[in-house]
Amino acid sequence: MRRGCRAWPLTVALALLALTATNAAKGDDKIDCITAFDDAQRLRDEGKFVNARGRALVCVRNACPAVLRADCATWLANIEASLPTVTLSATDREGHDLSAVDVEVDGVLRTEALEGKAIAVDPGPHVFRFVAKDRPPSEVRVILHQGERNRQVSAVLDAAAGAAVPMASATSEPGPTSSSRPVLMTGYITAGAGLLLLGGASYAWISGSNALSDLRSSCGKTSTCSQGQVDDVRNRYIIGDTAGPLGGIAVALGAYLVLFGSHRSTTAAGPTPMVMVDALHGGASVGISGTF
Repeated sequence: MRRGCRAWPLTVALALLALTATNAAKGDDKIDCITAFDDAQRLRDEGKFVNARGRALVCVRNACPAVLRADCATWLANIEASLPTVTLSATDREGHDLSAVDVEVDGVLRTEALEGKAIAVDPGPHVFRFVAKDRPPSEVRVILHQGERNRQVSAVLDAAAGAAVPMASATSEPGPTSSSRPVLMTGYITAGAGLLLLGGASYAWISGSNALSDLRSSCGKTSTCSQGQVDDVRNRYIIGDTAGPLGGIAVALGAYLVLFGSHRSTTAAGPTPMVMVDALHGGASVGISGTF
């Protein structure tokens, strides 16, 4: 009997803990539902039906209050009826269908292969860019109307054709050729961006150092600094540690491209090097490709 009496407080505590966790999860669901409810209405009124549909699908879940589900279900039906769709296709000059084609809509990649499936796009003017390997890209400008269905958007992609670039005359003065100008421009832009990154990194390091000194001389003495104050200093150092090396790499690449472009102005044109900057978790990477 004593052993059973000692065990029941632990059982009650575990039950209360489980009930608290369940209530917290339900509270989070309600917050998500209310946020999705507000977003769906706002995005619908702004004509951003694609995003509005996604938010409406959140607030029609069974976990949401019934009063919100009813309105969201009505909005979702209206959005589905108003949302335009397009069917994408591409052919070569001979009329053969192409499937390995990337399609960007207003600069955002929407598909990496053409499979004949319709995709939803907000109403209004749009630029569809078709990109395939070894073929010049093609852009198609389209105005989509609310409720328009299965609008055909097609592009003709020619095979890439190389054009011979005449050599400069032996008696002519050397100057930048048409193929060297993109290299020089890329170099100047890359170096300028690198300088901006270095300047931002310097500012972040200096401001972070000053903020750290302020914390040490104030709340740091009594260990009463808030987490927000500590995070602010840490974030400044993270920004500096990320932007600094990236800026140095960009300046070096820019300087190389300027020198490379100047050298190309006195030689035959060749493939233009490409600079690629990719955002990564906690930083970025810079790469260069081409024939040198």
